Amino acid sequence: MSAPLRLIRDGVIGARRNIAMTAAIGELRAKCMAPDTLRIYRYRRSVLMGRRESTEAVINRRECQRRGIEIARRVTGGGTVYMAPGVLAWDLVLRRPPGSDLAKSSARIGESVAGMLVGLGFPASFQAPGNVLVNGMKVAGSAGSFDGMILTLQGALLVDADLGEMMAVLKGQGGVAAAPAVATLRVLAGRPIGIGYLASSLATCVATSVERTTAPNMIAGIELHLARTLYDQEIGSDAFVFDDGESPDLPQAAETAA
Repeated sequence: MSAPLRLIRDGVIGARRNIAMTAAIGELRAKCMAPDTLRIYRYRRSVLMGRRESTEAVINRRECQRRGIEIARRVTGGGTVYMAPGVLAWDLVLRRPPGSDLAKSSARIGESVAGMLVGLGFPASFQAPGNVLVNGMKVAGSAGSFDGMILTLQGALLVDADLGEMMAVLKGQGGVAAAPAVATLRVLAGRPIGIGYLASSLATCVATSVERTTAPNMIAGIELHLARTLYDQEIGSDAFVFDDGESPDLPQAAETAA
């Protein structure tokens, strides 16, 4: 039986620093210097672009600046997404299981998340390639990439967020403002949803989708150091974020869009 996934539960962190942490864990996992990891965390109000997306095509940069919303660029694929403290994000970084591919891996997680929501009373269903819908509206999405033998799958569950602000800062092409319509669990339930309880349920269902259990742990010092280095040298810079996805430094891994 496979060893448990290291489970990291983080709080609310800035977007570029979150992305740097994901990159650090992936890089060290590829060097066998970090274990297979599931990280559950949250963002400050921010917009995350896919690694090759054009800034002007997918976000209203001036509106982001006016509202104090951070703009960041991921190192994995997928479309542009709006993040906020009421959105639960996850990273699954692990050695590529034999015979796996992105579509199947994403589908397993999506189906598991949908099943979790059904258990909570939401009529949820999975829609390929990476959406989870409730009443035809998107409440979760995922995307991922392979880098050699390392699989990184990322996703987000919309528990509570200002959808008006989301629509104001995202343009229709490539972002979550495009169809299907987006909803939060709070709006669909008509009441607040406990984000701590959902985080625990989410960790269980994501781990189960790859037939693993979890073992709570912490980010190691070597990962924190590398994350700071990646942030300072690249990911935290405007040059990286606003390069319109053409930077030759971006890893050329296979990907699937959310």
